[in-house]
Amino acid sequence: YRNAFSDENSLLFTDCRPAEFLDWLFNIEDNHYTFSTLPVHPTTGKVLGSGYKLQWEAAGGYPIGQMNANGEYEIAVGEDIDLSSEYDVDGSITTYTWKNLDGEVITPPDASDGWFCFDESNLNQEYRCEMTNEKYPALVLKTVFVKVVSEYTSGINKVENNGIAVGPNPAADYITVKGEEVQSVDIFSLTGACVKSVKDNVQTIEIADLAPGIYTIKVVTANGEKVAKFIKK
Repeated sequence: YRNAFSDENSLLFTDCRPAEFLDWLFNIEDNHYTFSTLPVHPTTGKVLGSGYKLQWEAAGGYPIGQMNANGEYEIAVGEDIDLSSEYDVDGSITTYTWKNLDGEVITPPDASDGWFCFDESNLNQEYRCEMTNEKYPALVLKTVFVKVVSEYTSGINKVENNGIAVGPNPAADYITVKGEEVQSVDIFSLTGACVKSVKDNVQTIEIADLAPGIYTIKVVTANGEKVAKFIKK
């Protein structure tokens, strides 16, 4: 049994247990997971906990910030990092531990309930967050390393945070885009593939057909673009 897919021929079953098959069935995208989106058995409602070996490690970690042309992640001074979807897991509060490249624990200047922000004292430094929750004591959810920059090198024109709102996050069947007039919305997978493009009726976007995982949404308005991430349950 193999559940880390590298090509179309890599799914092999040898005396596979039912629990392992269900785990594969509900985690088809390289077994990526977050605490808040661990799948449940469709009948019993029990969390399917077997097979979560790769976590986000295969992808370098849970993505945060913006990816530049070199595949590196950046976060601008004053921009929020939203890990709040992992804050409360069935009543258990997540512990967030930030570390630098040397593994030393650091404290973000601004932190609240899974939201984090860095200032100019952190410029050109790289950090990652390690999340633990007593609900799943054997698991550690890590982000990618993200570099604090004065401005993004990705060429994205930033729209003010209060101009556009995208939610809910996580989302199951739809997401809404609220704020100034929206011209188009594109949704991208973690591999960069455009999985949905909407130019009409962009206020409510159906996403029930998307596989569970992390997606990037690009919202284009007359004043520029906003790029954000959301979790599809």
